Amino acid sequence: MSASSLSGKGLYALLAIFLAGFSLLLLQHSLFINLKAKLETQAENEHNRIAIGEMIISDLRQVEALFYRLPTSTDPGTQQLLRDEILALLAQVNHSLHIIEKGGTIDFHMPLNLPERDEMVTTLHYQPNRKETYILEIIDLRPKLADIAEKTAILLELSKTRDKHQEKAYDAVWTGSIKAIKGFLKNASPSFVRMHENANQLFFNSRQRLSSFENLADAKQRQYQQMETFLIIGTIMAVLLFAAAVYRKQEAMAELQRSKESLTNAYRRFA
Repeated sequence: MSASSLSGKGLYALLAIFLAGFSLLLLQHSLFINLKAKLETQAENEHNRIAIGEMIISDLRQVEALFYRLPTSTDPGTQQLLRDEILALLAQVNHSLHIIEKGGTIDFHMPLNLPERDEMVTTLHYQPNRKETYILEIIDLRPKLADIAEKTAILLELSKTRDKHQEKAYDAVWTGSIKAIKGFLKNASPSFVRMHENANQLFFNSRQRLSSFENLADAKQRQYQQMETFLIIGTIMAVLLFAAAVYRKQEAMAELQRSKESLTNAYRRFA
């Protein structure tokens, strides 16, 4: 049947079918793009958790270094500054743990010591899994952070006591304060070991989570690709079938119209 045999309604119907099919293809493609984007967002979320875990480990190492550095100084101002740095780092670790537990945004400041820029700020956002109601490593780690804060205050007082008697070296009070500091530092060492173990375990579990998610995401990506391909083929086939049905209907109506006209002409000739 020629294109001229199609009625206006038939042309509009075919046009509507093709437009509907095109719109459906766009809608399907948009849907799968959103699904893939969601996977990418979840992957970035897990990467951010790992980054936060790395910063926790780094902060705790700095805490330990500053803790052991504090008694090596005899200047009260330097000792107070070291104490403040330790407490600030412990507060930052507590905030990082809160982000892993409850979610939110955290900024990490890294000194650069460049003429045009003093520091680099990295902003990370993390949203925890609702199914993860508690994290054992964080539950174990928080009391140890409070313990280190208390030990820092005690160490500062021991250092002040030693420094008050430093001009009378080797007297009983000075010698006793030296022994007290050495014994205190020795007893504090296991606290740092357990604290680092908790932080390392938290980091390890985050790496395991990311690995598991990446495997799941790869499988879902392949599944989405297959589903999108099948839907595209199905949509195109459906559009072609509907268009063919409309075309056949229009052809039948045109044939009927031609038959009617032939009969009318024949009747007029014999009339």
